[in-house]
Amino acid sequence: VLLEIAQRIAPLGWHVVVCPLLAHDYYLAISVVAWVVAVPQSTIAMKYLVFHSRGNLLLEVGRAYLVYLPAQLIGMGLLKLTVDLIGVSPQAGQAATILVTTIFSYFGHKYFTFGAKHVIEVEAVGGVFEEEDTDA
Repeated sequence: VLLEIAQRIAPLGWHVVVCPLLAHDYYLAISVVAWVVAVPQSTIAMKYLVFHSRGNLLLEVGRAYLVYLPAQLIGMGLLKLTVDLIGVSPQAGQAATILVTTIFSYFGHKYFTFGAKHVIEVEAVGGVFEEEDTDA
C-alpha cells in the first residue's frame, strides 16, 4: 500500500516542485532527464570498452551515478552560467561544459567506479577480512 501511494505521489512531486523551478530554464530540465537515461548506457560502454572491468555491473552503475551526480551539478551550473551570464545559446553552453565534465568523470570512474575494489565486492569474494591460518 505504501509503495502504491509513493508511486502516485512521486509524479505529483515532480510537477509541484521540480517543474516550477525549472520552467523558465527548460534546458536544465531536459539535461536532468537525459542524464538519468544516459548513465547506465555509458557505464556499460565504459565497463567493457574502456576499463575492461570484471566487477558487478549493478554496483558499478550505482557508483557511476555517484560520480556523475557532482559532474551533472557542475555541468548544470556551468550551463546556467554560460547561458544567463555570458549570453550564449543553451547548445553552445552545453558544448562548453562537456570538456570540464568529461575530465571530471573520467578520473572519477578510473579511481572510483572501476578502479578500486570496494568493501562490498571484497566481502563477496570472501576471505579478505578473515584471519590467515599461520600454522601451515
